[in-house]
Amino acid sequence: MDAPSIYQNEDGRRCRRNGAFRVLPNGDIGFMVESYDPRFDLVIDPVLIFSTYLSPLGSDGNGIGTDAAGNSYVTGYATLGYPVTTGAFSGCATCTTNNVVTFVSKLSADGSKLIYSTVLGGNNFAQPTGIAVDTNGDAIVSGWTSATDFPTKSGQSILPQNNNNVGFLFSLAPDGASLNYGTLLGPSPTSPVASMTYATAVAVDGSGNAYVTGETGEGFFVSSGALNQEVKSNGSYNSFNVYLVKFDPTGTLLYSAVLGTADPQNGGGGPIGASAIAVDTTGNAYVTL
Repeated sequence: MDAPSIYQNEDGRRCRRNGAFRVLPNGDIGFMVESYDPRFDLVIDPVLIFSTYLSPLGSDGNGIGTDAAGNSYVTGYATLGYPVTTGAFSGCATCTTNNVVTFVSKLSADGSKLIYSTVLGGNNFAQPTGIAVDTNGDAIVSGWTSATDFPTKSGQSILPQNNNNVGFLFSLAPDGASLNYGTLLGPSPTSPVASMTYATAVAVDGSGNAYVTGETGEGFFVSSGALNQEVKSNGSYNSFNVYLVKFDPTGTLLYSAVLGTADPQNGGGGPIGASAIAVDTTGNAYVTL
């Protein structure tokens, strides 16, 4: 959406009025108009730059980011057959039509060109949860999967999945042709417990470092000196903990921390979980549940 076109027709003449969109305190979008003549109808015409469908095989678009040039990067989940452009990274060698796959599509600023589009997945479902775009135009996507062959590159070692869900984080090059890195997220290879892990949100700082958060059970890998407030199972269920992991633009682990339990403290039916993450200019990460 561009700024609205605001005008009045006065005696056959179109007279422009100054105004703009305004975000209201409750999050609704309204309009601000500087001045107008109440004797004539005021026309507020929102200007749509572009609107498009992606594919009938794209079940849900659940994340979007933009770069400095205004290009749009969309991720979501789909079924096999979602468009894959020529030269795009092939990340679905063992996908079948029965499996949910993760798609990433990049569109030009005016929506007229599909710059690239691809899907990633494996021998089971792969569902994305968020996307961030760094200053180079790399698309960094978080999510979770049950696939044992989800594509990785320079990945972090984890305990064998043992039929558990694991988180994933990958960075796709600006032209969509290759992975910068791809890693799974889960318990440490030395953990005595194989537990579920979910990556639920991702953010990126000005240097291209990626910060991913989500929920995990016991035994998540924690780097030396990082915060470790893991809550173990109490005998009746496995506690879920909130984690925070930071990777550099090559996929090298910078730190991995466990922030504490995600389970309700006053009753409830399940884990609360991390829902969003943001990073400030000095690299401080903020996680909300």
